[in-house]
Amino acid sequence: MALTERQLARLKYLLEGVWLMPDRDELVAKFRQSLSEVESSEELHQFVLNYNWGDGVDRLAEVVNHPLCDYGTALLVFWASEPWCHYSKLEGPPSDDFQRESYVLLKTIERKCLSEAFQTASIKVDPSNIDGFNYLEINADWQRDGFKRIPLGMTWPSPGEEVLRLNLT
Repeated sequence: MALTERQLARLKYLLEGVWLMPDRDELVAKFRQSLSEVESSEELHQFVLNYNWGDGVDRLAEVVNHPLCDYGTALLVFWASEPWCHYSKLEGPPSDDFQRESYVLLKTIERKCLSEAFQTASIKVDPSNIDGFNYLEINADWQRDGFKRIPLGMTWPSPGEEVLRLNLT
């Protein structure tokens, strides 16, 4: 499905990251308003494909909890967040704010994926080939420790059709 001009304009706004500015409350409210107007799972998926991961995980949590979030989109967020880093040698959420937010997001995605809580599963994401990177190939011992804590069901590709990244930035 091709995105409309209105959807593309909304995605470009959402990806600008203006909600990181000092006048944050009003801008976050505008971000949430725009996110509530999203019309398709593909639109949310394009947001994640083009997201600047340096902007934190708050907005990604909102995407994962959006009613139009597809199973494949959540799986993409999960693996792009490098879960083995957050699960390594942890018995629970870490004390650092960013690490804790990432850990909570990962556990939310894990719970929702394994319980089939997403309304759709039409976007294919394969953890062994996301943008040519194999997230299932672990090389360092510290990565293996965290990887062992990832449920097997999270390593399987999602069903559906692959959505190619649009250059929106």
